Amino acid sequence: MPLAPSLVNERNLAKFADRNHHYFIICKTTVQKVGDELGIVLPLEVLDALGVKEGETLYITQISGNAVRLTSDRPGFAEKMKIAEQCMKRYSNALHELAQ
Repeated sequence: MPLAPSLVNERNLAKFADRNHHYFIICKTTVQKVGDELGIVLPLEVLDALGVKEGETLYITQISGNAVRLTSDRPGFAEKMKIAEQCMKRYSNALHELAQ
């Protein structure tokens, strides 16, 4: 379900349910300097939705264009990512051509 820009409020965290009852959390954060790198702070509502606590692993995967997906470390996820990375490396030329 696309969200109208007017529904996104900087001060409030909004939850929207689609017809499959998945919740999309809309929030805004700022990129900040953290030591020699850049980082972001994730609001507690986002961490709760991912089911993660301090020190746990998050996987960041690019899904399309400039969009990314955050995934918590679930059993089997690391193995699936390793297989996916191997496939993408093996078929990189074909995937590149398909992306054109």
